Amino acid sequence: MRPELFRSRYPDTVDGLYFNLARLQGRIEEQASGCWYVVRGGLHRQGYGMVHVFDRTNRSHRMYTAHRLMYQIANPGRLRPNQDIIHLCNDGRCCRPDHLGAGSTSEMTQRAREHQRREWAKLGITQVRQRRRAYKYTVEQMRAFRDWPIAAVQARWPDIPTQDIRGISKAIREGRAYQWLDQEP
Repeated sequence: MRPELFRSRYPDTVDGLYFNLARLQGRIEEQASGCWYVVRGGLHRQGYGMVHVFDRTNRSHRMYTAHRLMYQIANPGRLRPNQDIIHLCNDGRCCRPDHLGAGSTSEMTQRAREHQRREWAKLGITQVRQRRRAYKYTVEQMRAFRDWPIAAVQARWPDIPTQDIRGISKAIREGRAYQWLDQEP
């Protein structure tokens, strides 16, 4: 690419990224809540606005999330590669710089847990494992795990691992999981 064409296409730079700020600002609209959304252009599968940038370190054109770029514009040099962007307003589509902060993945997950934004963030690892196990089996099998001895379950369904039967029946007995089994459809 010729240098003059490059500068006209990507006149602005921050942290090794070249972009067109005027073009980005033309795609952003302020919402009634005060958040800024990218309303024109590409969207990430999780709803984030996307921006086209040129990465000087990799010498490549690529798509970049708008909220990450806006944070870097407002706070140049402060975002490390392993850090995530935390939406202080709890709106994942927002790209307003004063609604954004930097933090680790665990901080982001903790915020999601506190604000109950994500179902998986509310669960502990044991609960996630229990739910994954539950999806493998039918309601009839789950009730058998609860009511029958392990030998009877294995006789009826020999392909089910003993570890799953023990884990699920223990969680049911202790009242830690699967309370929905008592509800009749």
